[in-house]
Amino acid sequence: SQGRDLTVGWDVSGAQRKAVLDFSVRAEADSGFAESLRSISGKASRFRELFSDDAPLSVSASWMLNEQERKALVQLLQASEQETRAGVQSLSGEAGADDAAAAPGSDAVGQIFGSLKQTVEAGHIDMFARFVPQESGKFVLIGGMQLADGKEFGRGLGELTGLLKDHAKLAALSRNIDSHRGVMFHRLEGKQIRRQDEQVYGEHPGLYLGTGESTLWFAVGGSDSLAELKLAMDRTVEQPPVTEDQAVAPFRLAARINRWIQLNPPGVDARPGQQIAAQAFGAGGDTLLVDIRPTEDGIRLRVTLGEAFLRMIGLGAGRQFDRRMEREGL
Repeated sequence: SQGRDLTVGWDVSGAQRKAVLDFSVRAEADSGFAESLRSISGKASRFRELFSDDAPLSVSASWMLNEQERKALVQLLQASEQETRAGVQSLSGEAGADDAAAAPGSDAVGQIFGSLKQTVEAGHIDMFARFVPQESGKFVLIGGMQLADGKEFGRGLGELTGLLKDHAKLAALSRNIDSHRGVMFHRLEGKQIRRQDEQVYGEHPGLYLGTGESTLWFAVGGSDSLAELKLAMDRTVEQPPVTEDQAVAPFRLAARINRWIQLNPPGVDARPGQQIAAQAFGAGGDTLLVDIRPTEDGIRLRVTLGEAFLRMIGLGAGRQFDRRMEREGL
């Protein structure tokens, strides 16, 4: 075995009103497993100022790829490119064509996936996504990904949206509807919107896409989506530089559970579990934090739970006790 040990730690702090669960893996020195773990190194994200512990959900991933990971991802992209070319062929009405590379839209697919493969080969994956609450009670989803050649991706995206404009599943497609900091945006809206999507984003949500020289930006939601995305773009330009001693986590996630419960609050006929969750998380302390960081000889996964999670466990245990007493006639 190349793994030296796995350590699981659990700490509940009443004073800090949270619980911390740690998983630490250490590898044998000079083993292949140790080399693999050492390769999981973080790098300062271009989107670091956009990660928020207070967001309904915020995710950030910024890590360096080792050679094996680069090869695997390039192979995955090559397979995805072939499938996408076939899909574009069907849109153009030439699904039976012998030469997929000559079909309309093929150049666009090549440009998009060429940019993605260049990004992987450069060895740094950097992306983020974040839900932003609105005054209406709904959310806007914003996100971005760093690209090795954003202009190439943008050219492909522009051509591809031209082919999609008459797609049967689209209610609307608007090209070049707005621009910000050199990024031109397109908007797509589907005909069939799921009820759960309307609960999150409101009526008639759209997908906004745009690329700059080195970044793909996107937003999902109502009329305020593009304004939120522009604010995020401004913050990445205005953020302070990274200091040498600043710790970098390859992966981070933060969630505020009560924000999601409030999208569809449980009614009087709700299941007991829904009522318990609403009671527990509605009283505050509903933050969930997850981060992964490399250590000197391994890696550590830390999960931090706000007091609402402990409250829910207590309420659930209390309800089970009450039901047991009722069954026994006590």
